[in-house]
Amino acid sequence: AVFPFTSGTGFGTKVADPATALPAGTVYSLSWRSSSQIVIGSTASPYLAIYRFTSGAWSTKYANITSPAGAAIGGTVYDAEFASDNFAVAAAHASSPYLHTYDFSSTAGFLTWYTPIPGTWIGSTGYSVSWTPAGDVLAVGAGDTFNVYKWDGDYTSKYTNPTGDGTGLNTDLVEFNKDGDYFAAGGWTNPAAPAGTGFIAVIWPFNRSSGFGTKYSDLTVTGNLSLRVMTWSK
Repeated sequence: AVFPFTSGTGFGTKVADPATALPAGTVYSLSWRSSSQIVIGSTASPYLAIYRFTSGAWSTKYANITSPAGAAIGGTVYDAEFASDNFAVAAAHASSPYLHTYDFSSTAGFLTWYTPIPGTWIGSTGYSVSWTPAGDVLAVGAGDTFNVYKWDGDYTSKYTNPTGDGTGLNTDLVEFNKDGDYFAAGGWTNPAAPAGTGFIAVIWPFNRSSGFGTKYSDLTVTGNLSLRVMTWSK
């Protein structure tokens, strides 16, 4: 559902649903492209859907991508986001290769489909994606690991994962800060971790040229806890 919102009066009346049915099943992700498109990730086929949103109202749905073979996503999309330049959209999902990235046009919709560099796939369900503000680095979080790729209209290289990138932590969530110079990964503590030694979020400095810096000290917790949402202050 979409609602108008102003800082003075709060929520307005719910915007009427589009004529083209919204995705069935559970919606896990909803993200805007500027203010004119909405990308939705859900548990029902086609799993990833993008709608036009104009003049404060839902409009038409873009055609699903069906070719070439493998371009369509085959399982639940847990997170989908447009790059800041609005020309690419990435989706983390439950079917191999667990990360799909597409060129996107406001007029033509889905264009080229890109797969991660061979040998660098995450290997398990993708739960979150995050772009740097410049749209030139893409991260995907998946279970007990994450991958971060340099992006220049396509995957160009994968950054070496930093030390301590998942010990005691399942990194379902990844997030760059607003300047793209810090990277956070979070999720839920490993049930096998001894009490008091698990942690739910870790942070590294990040540089597009050199990659990860030295990890900050962990916030340790007792027991098995989980994060469902993680965001940076603006």
